[in-house]
Amino acid sequence: MSKVLLVGGAGYVGSVLAEELLERGYAVRILDRLYYGDIGLRDIRDRVELVVADMRNVGPEVFEGVDALVNVGGLSNDPTAEYNPKANREMNTNASLALAETCKKLGIRRYIFASSALFTTAGWAVTRKMCFRMRLRL
Repeated sequence: MSKVLLVGGAGYVGSVLAEELLERGYAVRILDRLYYGDIGLRDIRDRVELVVADMRNVGPEVFEGVDALVNVGGLSNDPTAEYNPKANREMNTNASLALAETCKKLGIRRYIFASSALFTTAGWAVTRKMCFRMRLRL
């Protein structure tokens, strides 16, 4: 069984995706700060591995046994970005890139970035050039 690390898996999109992954036979490890709580996991909590942590500081043990990473984490709206632009850039841009780089370094062949938050980050943008430099595709 393949194991998926789902960053932001307790959020609105992540919790729905987690349930879908489970139904398709994947083992799911969720990394989430639980900024908005874990109510989205109430029906699947006993079937997922939950790592409560900030996506800006992920230890290598979180990646152990992982075959793919799906990133739906980050701050998700403009008011949040305006309230704390530094945290917004750290999570939506820096952490997303660091997760991709870690996957590459550890030989995790699938990194799926499924969030639009990175591209609306209060004046910051990840360019295609940056992604190609990391051998990612948009």
